Formats: sequence, C-alpha cells, structure tokens
Amino acid sequence: MDAISSSVIFAGLTGADSVHESVRTLHCTRRVVKAIVCHQCAFVLQSVQRLVRVPRLRLAGGAPPCRVGFLGCGEMGQAILEALLAGGLAPVSASVMTRTCIGLERFEEAGVVCTTDPAEVARTCDIVVLACPPAQLQAVAAKVRGAFKQSALLLSLLAGVGEPKLRQLFEVPAVVRTATNAAELEGWADAVSGPAGVGPRESLALVPVAAHQFASAATAGALATALAHLGLAHGAQQQDLLDAVRACLCGSDGGGGGGGGTGDDVAQAIAEEFTSRFKPLRENVEEALRA
Repeated sequence: MDAISSSVIFAGLTGADSVHESVRTLHCTRRVVKAIVCHQCAFVLQSVQRLVRVPRLRLAGGAPPCRVGFLGCGEMGQAILEALLAGGLAPVSASVMTRTCIGLERFEEAGVVCTTDPAEVARTCDIVVLACPPAQLQAVAAKVRGAFKQSALLLSLLAGVGEPKLRQLFEVPAVVRTATNAAELEGWADAVSGPAGVGPRESLALVPVAAHQFASAATAGALATALAHLGLAHGAQQQDLLDAVRACLCGSDGGGGGGGGTGDDVAQAIAEEFTSRFKPLRENVEEALRA
C-alpha cells in the first residue's frame, strides 16, 4: 500500500496533521463539508419547528412533536445527528436505520431509536434524512416506498440524484436536498487543519458559508413546497400558509421567525443567517406556494 492511499484510509481516524500532504486539503475540506451539511439540516429542522408553532395555523392536535429519522447513519449521518441533538432535538425524537446498528450504541443509550427496519423510520418520522450510500439507494427506496407519513419531508444528502427522481423512487411529495460546492471551500482547509478540526468557533464561522451554498431559487421553492405540504397535512388553512411559510424561510413579520428555541449561539446564527439569505428569494417562495 503506497503512502497516499494509506493516508486516505487513515484520514478519518486521525487529525489532519497525520495525513499525507498531498491529501491534506481534501481531508480538511471534507471536515468543512460535513459542518456545512449539518448547518443546512439544522435549518430545515428549525423551519419545520417554527411552522408547527405558528398559532394562527391552528394545526390539528396543536403543535405536534417533530420526529427526525435517518435512512443510513455513517460518518455524515452521525455528524448530523450529533449536531441536531446538540442543537436541542430530544434523543427520543430521533430514529436511525442502519443494516446492523453497530457503532450506534452511544445514541441508543441516550434514547435514540436504532432499528434495522427502514419502513419503521418512514412510518414514524416527519423529517427523513436520506444518508445511505448511493449504491444502496434503490434497495432502501424499495423497502420504504409508500410507507411515509402524509406530511413527511425527505431531506437528501445524496449528490447527483435530483428531486424528481427521489420523489419517484420514494413516493414522497416533499423533497429537499442539501447543497455543497467543495470547490468554494478549499480556502477553509487551513482553518480546520488542527487536531480539533471544526471547533465551536469554526462551526460558527461556517454558518454564512452553509447558508450561501444552500440558498438558491430551487431550494427556496422545494423547501417552501415541503413546509406548505406539511402544514396542509396537519390541518392548516391554505390561506394562512403563505405568510407563515414565507416568515419561516425569509424572516417576514407575523409568521414567527427567529431561532429554534435552544438559545445556542450556532442555532441562533443559523436562524438569522439562513433567513437573511432566503429573503431575496421571497418571490421564489411565493411562486412555489401558489403552484
């Protein structure tokens, strides 16, 4: 085994200082990508939580708890789950599906539901994070197709698989995808090259980058559609949804903007930065809601 390939294998187990110089930038960029995807997933969860708390929507049964499930939970999935739990998601409101559940003991001990049945996650969760390896996409989709809750949102981490394909494979109407551009992130490699990787300060600094890469006309429309679908499924009146969804995404008055309720600096920064980035996309949000 040559030095470079050996360095790639051990990159996930050691700090960047242990990585061969030729792959150091790649390794550090992976750290940054992971943090950015975590922030984007946190904003989606915040948006759903804010929507169900809007009093005038008069959701059936009050504000239902939001369950988050994972189809697959490898390195990226575990990083997102840890970030959501740190941001205030209750462990009992999270479910994880993997083929064996090995390596998830710390989550299970905290109260997270760990299962090998993907259909269980689809049936019980409001936000389902698609984090399986691309090679397993077809097999996972076949096991959960048609099992999702009427109000479910599928949040995909898979690059290269578009929303129409995901809706077809999983038979779920609401699909949102995370968005990263690694080419824009190489300048961050030095900032996270130490043994600590992405610490609290670096994580906070990456929030604007995550918002910038996530906020697009396509994402604004997809997320607005997903939130509106969730509200209608829970009994909200259609005429009330426009202002509420616009407020959740763009920080408009009267719909309940603000953070996710944890008081955490990163969570508050995510709420403020992402809504400011989506504000110029208000027309895309409204167009999606009128469609």
